[in-house]
Amino acid sequence: MNQKKEKYERYSILIQWSDIDQKYVVTFPELYEAHTRGKTLEQAIRNAKQVIELLVDTDEEEGIPIPPPQVIISEAADTSGTPGISDTSSAAHAA
Repeated sequence: MNQKKEKYERYSILIQWSDIDQKYVVTFPELYEAHTRGKTLEQAIRNAKQVIELLVDTDEEEGIPIPPPQVIISEAADTSGTPGISDTSSAAHAA
């Protein structure tokens, strides 16, 4: 995977159905309070990719620190107390 594509695709997305909106709502745990929607699951995923690219690229251009993506690691290597999940930021390890 090339580096540019990798920097976008490692971010988490959470997709949930909204009965109120009658759409899929997408949130991004590592990326602020950003969200998007889609009438179909496929549209929600496409929109999510666009939002991630826009946020990461804009922050890079403006010199704003970009939160690192959370990564899943093997349970044997995990020392965070949450099996299989690791946050690569130093703030998470300082807590």
